[in-house]
Amino acid sequence: MKRIMALGAVVAIGASMLAGCSGSGGEETANLDNIKGTWVLEDGTGPKGDVVVAEGNTPELVVEDEGAFHATAGCNNLFGTIKAEGDQLVFSPVASTMMMCEQPVMDAETTYGGALDVITSGTVATDSLVLKGDGAELKFKRG
Repeated sequence: MKRIMALGAVVAIGASMLAGCSGSGGEETANLDNIKGTWVLEDGTGPKGDVVVAEGNTPELVVEDEGAFHATAGCNNLFGTIKAEGDQLVFSPVASTMMMCEQPVMDAETTYGGALDVITSGTVATDSLVLKGDGAELKFKRG
């Protein structure tokens, strides 16, 4: 009986430890290798406010080799480069094409581009990316 109780205690402690480890969701610091690919914005805020997505125009971010990126919120192309400096991500000033679009799309693009401009760090998991900076947080799912 004592062996069963001792085994039960070991199993309970082991399960508790595993549950504690899984709380991180497998997240790791974002770097140029683990953020490559296409990301779809799920939620975001920046220094200019919330990124309010215009219907049918979900913002995307595509990170390519060498840290080149391009993004869109439905109208213009946003582009630049990302550098990794230690645990920091440094986005170049975001450049953009200059097409005129409907105001809700333009507003989303302005807020989204402004948020990308201030990103300094991020975490990535299998299918999610969170980028953060001064007054900004952008949450993506893998596209």
